[in-house]
Amino acid sequence: MSEPHHLEITVADEDAGLRLDRVVANRCPELSRTRVQELIAGGLVLLNGKTAKDSHKVHAGDTIEVVPQPAPALRAEAESIPLDILYEDEDVIAINRPPA
Repeated sequence: MSEPHHLEITVADEDAGLRLDRVVANRCPELSRTRVQELIAGGLVLLNGKTAKDSHKVHAGDTIEVVPQPAPALRAEAESIPLDILYEDEDVIAINRPPA
C-alpha cells in the first residue's frame, strides 16, 4: 500500500486529548502505527507547524501536517549457516535447533 501525499489534519473535538501518533494512525489507515511513529521521530509530522513527540496530547483545532517519505528499503542478505536437518521433503523441513 502506498503512503499518502502531503496531508493536513485538523484535530476534531472527539480526538482532543488523544496522542499525536494515534490521531495520525486513525486518520491515515494506510500507515501502520510503527510507520507513523517513524515519521514523527523523523520530523515529518508537524503539530501546529512544529515537530512534536508521538506521545503529545493534541487539542481540538490543532493542525497536523503529515509529509510522508518512502520508507527505506529493507536490506536482507542470506547467510551461509550450518543446519542440522532432521527431515526434509517437498512440503516440510524439520531442523534440530540448539537451545537458546
